[in-house]
Amino acid sequence: MNVFLIFLMTLCSGFAEYLISSDQLEVVFEKYLRNAELSPSEYKLQEDIFEILRRPTYMTSKTQFQSEVRSSLDCLLCRSAFSALFQLVKEGANDEDLTQALINICTILNIESENVCRGAVGLNLHIITYIIRNTPEATSRNFCGLVLQRADNPYFCTNDDPRFEWQVELPEQIEDKVPSISDGAPLTVAIITDTHIDPLYEPFGVAECGEPTCCRKGQTLSRSYTYTPITNDVDPAGYWGDYRNCDTPKWAFDDVIDRMASSHQFDVVYYIGDTIDHSVWETTYDMINETHLYLIEKMRKSFGDNVLIVPTIGNHESQPTNQFAPPTITAPKLNTTWLYEALLNKWDYYLTNEAKATFRARGDFSRLVRPGLRVISLNTNTAYKYNWWLVYDPLEPKRHLDWLVQELYKAESAGEKVHILTHIPPGVHDLAYVWTREYNRIVNRFSSTIAAEFNGHVHSDEFKIFYSLSDGRPINVAWGGGAATSYSNYNLNYKIATFDPSTFEAQNIVNYVYNLTEANLTPRRRPHWFQLYDMKNDFAISNLNPETMDRLVHRMVTTDTNLLDLYSAYYSKLSDTRWPYCNSECKIDNLCKIVTTVLWQREKCEELRKEFYSKHKA
Repeated sequence: MNVFLIFLMTLCSGFAEYLISSDQLEVVFEKYLRNAELSPSEYKLQEDIFEILRRPTYMTSKTQFQSEVRSSLDCLLCRSAFSALFQLVKEGANDEDLTQALINICTILNIESENVCRGAVGLNLHIITYIIRNTPEATSRNFCGLVLQRADNPYFCTNDDPRFEWQVELPEQIEDKVPSISDGAPLTVAIITDTHIDPLYEPFGVAECGEPTCCRKGQTLSRSYTYTPITNDVDPAGYWGDYRNCDTPKWAFDDVIDRMASSHQFDVVYYIGDTIDHSVWETTYDMINETHLYLIEKMRKSFGDNVLIVPTIGNHESQPTNQFAPPTITAPKLNTTWLYEALLNKWDYYLTNEAKATFRARGDFSRLVRPGLRVISLNTNTAYKYNWWLVYDPLEPKRHLDWLVQELYKAESAGEKVHILTHIPPGVHDLAYVWTREYNRIVNRFSSTIAAEFNGHVHSDEFKIFYSLSDGRPINVAWGGGAATSYSNYNLNYKIATFDPSTFEAQNIVNYVYNLTEANLTPRRRPHWFQLYDMKNDFAISNLNPETMDRLVHRMVTTDTNLLDLYSAYYSKLSDTRWPYCNSECKIDNLCKIVTTVLWQREKCEELRKEFYSKHKA
């Protein structure tokens, strides 16, 4: 019996009479979903479980032990609930009845409002039930092992499905390499990601709405909101965005694009995905199409036809959010082909015929942007842990990586350098472990071809260093783009990067932001954009190559800890609601993300932690 259950019984009087088994929970969930009558003991178990899950203080326990207890309970409940759902689906239960039952559970547990529960369940359940009905290998462990995957513990809520263990084939190194090709012209790239445009943003509206995304038309103040004792009032949503769980107003997005166009000269734009807002419970095909069209039309009009835009797909682009089906799925409201076709129609101007063909197939493409430099836009969303279709076909992410290997090998053979754009960065808990491991092998194999990588998704401003699998040398750097949204607790930003005209490695990266607090004080005046940092000058480094960036990270924890403070401030882009509250442990955690490119491989992280605390003993 797990220790968390014993602790749970002593913690909560409701569990003092019995131990809980997964079988008991499955029976309770199954009967609840059936709307069947529960026995007195089953009813008591249901109420006790619901009571525990309603307690927000239990979710945010102060002790690590209690946190582990809650996590283990989450795993047990997840598996039990999914097992019950599996059983009912296989017995012929229809989606309509199951939807209502799940909405009831969602609202009873106060997971979200009835509106959010209804929307989220309604958009997702038909995909889950399709997978259950059509995938003999699918189990509750598959689903729960993915959605509850953690960055710090590979043994938590494990998934033992052998289908999730695969390996890409890597070609042998080319012995007589073709010399690198370049016309020697300078290259400047503008980088923007995670715009999350909210067409329903309401300035001075409700920013404490009790839903996942606020500041939207029609929302009301959360019933759980506690008024300030002095003014008995609540701050309204800002005009230029809001640090709380609010996305980007159209006019704020317009200002980002206009500032980029008027303040800088650049040759190419890397747009690294996530155009759609976080209102995941009420997305529609029409809204997604309209927002994507708005983004590309604004960018093209402001930047002009002579500036190439290289886009990448984010996990928020799809309907429903996060769902990327393999191309074998063609049924309406299940397939993702609709998204690739829709984006192809909007991005057509910027894609070659070859790029259009691969993009139409799976959302990936590769194109030469100038002599000697190829950009590969890789769709990482198929490996996202919240993509239900991973349970249906765990090999689909492998096919994307197989294609990446082919493109890199062709580039290597032609003497080209490559920039890789991926929305979700490597090494994070959002991506399936095997994907992070295999991507790391690919980067190792083609480190001499890959000149730079760029990611989005996390909204913070960070970078990642890849290390050689053979001798531990730093071999590559992936640069985060930050985000052009304030969601949540960030300032908006964009970056301007310059590259060596022969190697196409980054020479310098400069980040531009505006302070949201200041901007909202004068809503009728455009925000004051300023240079947050110049990477080379602010961190006193001569270049941005992997060796230099690795030395910089170690300096941050040993000789130059002032740079650690600087990195921490820049990490949130000087957010008024983040960086002042980041203590030493928080700062080291941020550094750990830099040196972790394979999920659960935290040796480099622990090395940094040891170096820091040996220098700063209490």
